[in-house]
Amino acid sequence: MAQTEEAIHIIRALWTESPATVHGASYSIDGAYSSPLPERPIPLMIGGGGEQKTLRLVARYADWWCADVAPVDAFRRKAGVLAEHCAAVGRDPAAVVHAQVAWISIDEDASCVTRGDAPHIIAGTPDEVARELAAFREAGVEHFQIRFMDYPSTAGMERFAATVMPRLA
Repeated sequence: MAQTEEAIHIIRALWTESPATVHGASYSIDGAYSSPLPERPIPLMIGGGGEQKTLRLVARYADWWCADVAPVDAFRRKAGVLAEHCAAVGRDPAAVVHAQVAWISIDEDASCVTRGDAPHIIAGTPDEVARELAAFREAGVEHFQIRFMDYPSTAGMERFAATVMPRLA
């Protein structure tokens, strides 16, 4: 995690100054040019759910946090830990966009879906999938990164767009 923190410092320097110089224990840059510099800050996303180190880095540096593939109760717990880390550094946890990776298996016939707990798969009929995604939203998820379990088929994605998205609007 120390290397990740050093990499964050280098990335941020490359996005804000040119030439950029950063010296760390594992990584260093000297007079590195980044051109053109972004016109506005690029959001930094940190993914993971390690409560002692990863979420502490999220609290200190991230604009976005992407939670692990897990059930809504785990998301709630991790979001609470993140809020504690944010408070420790004087940051409003609402300043961090909360995202969730969602692996989805959807079918009109619930017996045809792929289910799993490790990793957690949001699975079932369109109603079941919509209910679980709504629970994530109620827990504070603002953005989903979705993977459909039937990939490379587009059937799950098409069913999701036609039957779940309208329920969440």
